[in-house]
Amino acid sequence: MRNQIYVFTLMIFVIFIMSCSTESNSHTDWEFEYPLTIGNNWQYNSIYEIDYDENCEALGYQDKSITGEATVQISSFETILDSLNVFNFETTYIEEDILNHSKEYYNKSNNSFICYAYDNSENFTPKNNNKKIKFKFNDKLYDNIQQIFTILQKGYDVYDKNSIIYDPSISLQYPFEINNKWISRQSNNPWKVEKEIIGKKRISLPAGEFDCWEIQWTFPESDWNNDIDFRDYVSKEGLIKRIINYNNIEVTNNNNILIGYSNDKHEIILLDYN
Repeated sequence: MRNQIYVFTLMIFVIFIMSCSTESNSHTDWEFEYPLTIGNNWQYNSIYEIDYDENCEALGYQDKSITGEATVQISSFETILDSLNVFNFETTYIEEDILNHSKEYYNKSNNSFICYAYDNSENFTPKNNNKKIKFKFNDKLYDNIQQIFTILQKGYDVYDKNSIIYDPSISLQYPFEINNKWISRQSNNPWKVEKEIIGKKRISLPAGEFDCWEIQWTFPESDWNNDIDFRDYVSKEGLIKRIINYNNIEVTNNNNILIGYSNDKHEIILLDYN
């Protein structure tokens, strides 16, 4: 398995209180492509929520929220890996007073918007929320929920922070139409990820109101797929919101003994953009 990053895909996101209602076609032109202009930037708020079950609570583990803020900017158009022409999406992320920085490299190819590679892409750096417990996913133990949600997106939990990692995945496929489906990652990378456009919604956020395509991620070859609800909301302004709900994550002690379960969420929303 080649070195890989566990990150949080480039364009970033989070929470406040927001409302979604069914869109109206009169609000916007639904035919667009993801904005790719040098200088574009987005500010996001991010929150992880951990909801322990009664067994964990009886042992003294309390529900927890972890918040952070991220800025994503298209800083340049450049050539990487000798011949690959891409837009550089640079991310800075602050969580619990720790600053992190990463780059992700995107461009359009034919009818697809592709994330080609990463450079130190650990912008949503996992924190060890409690050294006495672990969270189990796909038969591996992790220090915290952030790691698992990153693994879901990138597939690997090994990364090289000193070099660009070539690892293309199809983020979006044009044209946008309800029920359109595409393979974002192949089975051996290391698991298959499919995305499907399931609807349109008008979303109200701190950054404004947006007419969005609702895109659902699925993991069709996994036995944990039914516990995950993973959705992106994309408009002509960019990525507006992301929400990941994951139920029934095993919580173990350091000896890999099950002590309970947790239901967990990562939510990202757009705070501002220009």
